Amino acid sequence: MIGLTLLLCPSCGIFLQNSAIKNVQFDFDKPSDFNKWNKWQKDFYYLKEAVHRSFPEIEDQYPRSKQDSIWNVLVNSISNKPKPIDFQIACSKYLFHFQNAHTWSWTKGLEFNTYYPYHIYPIEESWYLLNLSTEYDSSFIGKKLKSIGNHSIDSVYQILKVMEQAENDFCLRHETKKWFRYPDYLYKLGINMRDSVRLVFADESFLWVKEHSNKEKVDYLQPFGITRNHFTKRSDEIYTFKIAKDSNICYFQYNACYDSLEIEEGLKDYVKPWLRPMARYFVRKQFKKQKPNSMLRQYVNFEEPVFANFLEKMISEMETQNVENLIIDLRANNGGSLFTNLQLLYHLTDQEGLNHFDEKIYTSYVYRTVFNRDYDKISGAFRKKHKRSIPEDTLVLKSSLIELPLFETINNSNSAYYLPKSRKRFQGNVFVLFGPKTYSAGALLATLFKDHNLGITIGTRVSNSAIGATNYTPFKLPRTKTKCSSSSTILIRPDTTAGHLLEPDVWVEPSLKGILNGEDEAFDYILERINQ
Repeated sequence: MIGLTLLLCPSCGIFLQNSAIKNVQFDFDKPSDFNKWNKWQKDFYYLKEAVHRSFPEIEDQYPRSKQDSIWNVLVNSISNKPKPIDFQIACSKYLFHFQNAHTWSWTKGLEFNTYYPYHIYPIEESWYLLNLSTEYDSSFIGKKLKSIGNHSIDSVYQILKVMEQAENDFCLRHETKKWFRYPDYLYKLGINMRDSVRLVFADESFLWVKEHSNKEKVDYLQPFGITRNHFTKRSDEIYTFKIAKDSNICYFQYNACYDSLEIEEGLKDYVKPWLRPMARYFVRKQFKKQKPNSMLRQYVNFEEPVFANFLEKMISEMETQNVENLIIDLRANNGGSLFTNLQLLYHLTDQEGLNHFDEKIYTSYVYRTVFNRDYDKISGAFRKKHKRSIPEDTLVLKSSLIELPLFETINNSNSAYYLPKSRKRFQGNVFVLFGPKTYSAGALLATLFKDHNLGITIGTRVSNSAIGATNYTPFKLPRTKTKCSSSSTILIRPDTTAGHLLEPDVWVEPSLKGILNGEDEAFDYILERINQ
């Protein structure tokens, strides 16, 4: 055994071995007082320089002059014996201005020691108490919040939102909701709440909630998080389906865009070349075990480890039972591979001339190092067309060099994702559900459905913009070992006239009543539409 821990990198990425992951290292001119800084300040400077060298069109999004003024304030905030939480807050406040879900950091050693045993939830422009530990009166559940401590709920949100890097206001509110629970962050961000906190509601009633240690088990009045009806309840499998013959539907829950093939393919980009054979051996050995690595099980359906085989089985059963409606649920899809998504789309259409996302490749040192296979293909095409080397640190439109048919990789018999033209194809009605927990490749799939009119889309906004900086591009800070990512390309949706945000065909946002009653209003909307 190679004895390395499998990790799933946030957003788009693949399982990586902790010691095998590529780590881009940077050289840069150091300021005159660099040697006087502590390790946190030095790594903060490293973070700023690294992101500046990899993020495309950075001056449009976050001008250097603005970066430097904000950074100067934050670097001083971690000058006096900082803790990991101080460093994380400084990094988050700096990266917040990119408003980019693929540009983030997470500090090693960061812990949540205490929390408040409640959950709040945003609906439209308001915040509601969604859950509470059983030691309190259940009559407070569902009440609209007015203030926390001595601060209005909106002012607390404005302070806490700097901890997130969401790409639209709707998703930013949903990403921020978890930070309302952690006293350490509230205190560090200037909201002085310790031991207990006073929640004041719109009807002027109030409730004091005590701080709990992470080591204390707490029972809640409501099921944890948002529950859906029994049929659409979140599955532990990353993809699964079930057929309701009486409703004439197949419900396909697609929670992550991975399979066994994608794991091995991802090693080619993210793992150091000399460690790939060991990483590949480790992964393949796990697939042969009755009880494989628990982290790996979370991202591979071991009953159907090859996604293409799973799709064939699903469509075959739909044909056998004469089911005419397919519901694809992406509301918990945390991303992964766009290629598995293309396999899905290929089973749903016979249109051959569909356009892919276009891409502006930023030919930075970061992109050349991490995505060397794609870079070599693009630089070769550039040399062939222009009779010179591709320039460094320049944005190059991919479609100006390479044709981008949507199913090129799927039609290539040498590709790991190849599907024959004789594949099974579903020809009924397709409905696609998505929302604020639809990330990265899941959000891209939702965009492809919408832009190519391959299904009726229902839900709310997704985490990523349909046009904008993207791509999980990992690196570590040298002294604190903080894990980071910076976007390194710009993705452009097929229908550029539709704008930067992905909007569903039908907006269905969960209501307070629906959440508390365990209803799935978006799913119910589809059933009603089918029965009309």
